[in-house]
Amino acid sequence: LRAYVKAASKNGPNLYVHDILSHVIQILNDEKMVVWLCNDYTQVLVQHIFTVPRYVMEITHHMWDELCTLYFSLLMNPKPSFDRTLLTRGILSIVGLLAQHHDPPCKKIYLFFTKALKSINKEKSSKVVEHLLAAFNLFSTAVATNARGRLCKLGEDVFADLLQLWTKCQSSVQEHLVDFLLIQIRVHHPKGRHRDEEGAWSTNDMLAHSKLNRCYCMSFLNCNSFQSVTSVLAMTF
Repeated sequence: LRAYVKAASKNGPNLYVHDILSHVIQILNDEKMVVWLCNDYTQVLVQHIFTVPRYVMEITHHMWDELCTLYFSLLMNPKPSFDRTLLTRGILSIVGLLAQHHDPPCKKIYLFFTKALKSINKEKSSKVVEHLLAAFNLFSTAVATNARGRLCKLGEDVFADLLQLWTKCQSSVQEHLVDFLLIQIRVHHPKGRHRDEEGAWSTNDMLAHSKLNRCYCMSFLNCNSFQSVTSVLAMTF
């Protein structure tokens, strides 16, 4: 597939992207073929399809939805041969481009991120963590206006798991964590509003306030050159 795509694109984007993606989805849904071709096909998508504006514009909402279903499943049910860093890079491209050009299938993406971020502390690769957080932040920014309540709930559900990453992750991951915290502050307290009647929102006021107080502490410490947040992590959640 890689040789075919490179040859066909030699003089510009001349591929029928729908046919390429249909082939990729069919192969990667095959239990035997996916073991051998998942990494190669994902790399082709990331490097040669998702980077070409014309191809991206030709991908239908239905096709994006199928790609979400496929890649979420591949990451959550990986084979030993899968490159998880490459898979999450593919998910970052898919979620980011989908959020940019279409209305994302929110329920499916919410479920995925709830599962993926709840277990993120077990992830050993900082690149996998970075890709997942970047994808989540792109999705959050895209749906913050129209799906604020669900985004607040999701943030409250995964907050503790993400905060535990701070002391053991690289600065690039910390930057994505800060973006997550600031997005959550904005959706819970738009323009600094703290009461429901003023426009604030939470699923559980006491719990949300406790978490957001820790968000403020984290954000303040970040403004002071990523000082230690050991004292914040030690607070009762």
